[in-house]
Amino acid sequence: KTDQHCRWPIPDTQIWRYMMRLNRAHLEHLYHGCVLSFSHFLPKQTLPHFAHGGLPKTTGCEALDEQVRALKGNRRVHVYGHAHRHHSEWDGGVLYVNHYHGEEGGKNDRASLMLIYDGKEVCRTPKETRDAAPRF
Repeated sequence: KTDQHCRWPIPDTQIWRYMMRLNRAHLEHLYHGCVLSFSHFLPKQTLPHFAHGGLPKTTGCEALDEQVRALKGNRRVHVYGHAHRHHSEWDGGVLYVNHYHGEEGGKNDRASLMLIYDGKEVCRTPKETRDAAPRF
């Protein structure tokens, strides 16, 4: 069931297809340099995730992974959420990154950020916030 506060003109079970259609126009572009893409859910079932409750429904959308791989650019990075695990891996020319802003199974209000592109190259560099003060 989707968020009770959202109203969709289509059945809840079809919202993901609608969102995937919104991406199509961007798949036709030839991008120069690094392409950064983002999703709330995991694009592949093989990515590590914290398996609890209904989470398996959010892990691994083959259609999303196909779209990520179809992006045309010199370097591709896909940042995904909902895994509750720190992880990054290269697979098929795409760097998949999840930098959970908490500790495994909990929250950490002073969690570091991760630099994934420095303006020239793809990287995976943890960065502390200026004074490590709580961000929430």
